[in-house]
Amino acid sequence: MSESIRSGTNNPKFSQIPDWLLDEASPRAYMCYGALASYANWGTGKAWPGRAALAKRLRCHVKTVDAGIAELESIGAVRVERSNQQTGGTN
Repeated sequence: MSESIRSGTNNPKFSQIPDWLLDEASPRAYMCYGALASYANWGTGKAWPGRAALAKRLRCHVKTVDAGIAELESIGAVRVERSNQQTGGTN
């Protein structure tokens, strides 16, 4: 079977996802990782998208994003720094 991968001509940016994640993460967490990676700074690896932005991009509910990120955090794929919306700081 031959597969071809479409590279978007309007948005040539792409994200890499580690192979080991296929074996350890659910499809939901895998999709969240891909979306997070698309926001990441390539130099630092840090990404600061809002939960609502991720949910919109993934076409799912914010609770689905929360569950996916929690799973990624539990398997060590991401480290989460939660922001404090009231003060603008991080927890």
